[in-house]
Amino acid sequence: MNTITRWLLVVIVLASLAGTAPVWAKNKHSTGPARFLQGVVTDYRADRLVVNETWKIHLTGKTQVLNVEGEEMERFYLEGHRWVYVEGIERKDGSIEAVKVYLLPKYIDKKERVKYPFIKLP
Repeated sequence: MNTITRWLLVVIVLASLAGTAPVWAKNKHSTGPARFLQGVVTDYRADRLVVNETWKIHLTGKTQVLNVEGEEMERFYLEGHRWVYVEGIERKDGSIEAVKVYLLPKYIDKKERVKYPFIKLP
């Protein structure tokens, strides 16, 4: 393998790793990888919410609640069975500490996700 090919391979590998960096994101309160999920808020409290009757999402002082344009929203908009997309860090107990919560107009299927560049679901 010549030098140019070797450098090209290194650049490709580093570029692919940079694109997956959020999956490895951690903070001092968490131990797990980043989690991304879409669902309906089935329970809301000031410091937490439940999505799809299963996922416990913790809201911290740093959690951002955003609309689909990326504008900051008040947390009370999370009430009332709203569709949301959550970016957060998995905690040891299996719950998620939310970093960002996006308010969605409806369920966003795979074909529509191109309209919402913040969605990082497979």
